[in-house]
Amino acid sequence: MHFTASGSLQGTVDWFKNLNSSVSAHLVIGRDGEIVQMVPFNVQAWHAGKSEWGKYRSLNNHSIGIELVNWGQLKRSVTGLNWVSWTNKQVPNDDIHLNDFRAWQRYTKEQMVAAVEACQAICEAYVIQDILGHSDIAPGRKTDPGPAFPMEVY
Repeated sequence: MHFTASGSLQGTVDWFKNLNSSVSAHLVIGRDGEIVQMVPFNVQAWHAGKSEWGKYRSLNNHSIGIELVNWGQLKRSVTGLNWVSWTNKQVPNDDIHLNDFRAWQRYTKEQMVAAVEACQAICEAYVIQDILGHSDIAPGRKTDPGPAFPMEVY
């Protein structure tokens, strides 16, 4: 599970289609719950980077990547009154999750429903050992899906 560090489904899809991006994922889930499949599940996608989990290394070879449209960690605006993305796009206050004095964009209910349904379907079709965040397989290097992702609920 990943966040896109972007604000739009179409922007992420376009970036993944760009051969210069050198990144991809199997699924991208928009904030409205729309799912776009970018790579067939039986084809390697480039989402995990340098990673390990248990006996596995380079998890691109052993995983299905799901990206959720979400800015991730936010910063204070220049005025200090609002939270903004790394691109300085303002994020509405009701989309903010505070954790240890840091702000993260919340995931939407529609995204979470879509993610759960996608994971259930994938788990029915494939032998899945664990559902993990990018931060689980690349600790210290990656923070996604971040503390706003309610992994323990699902």
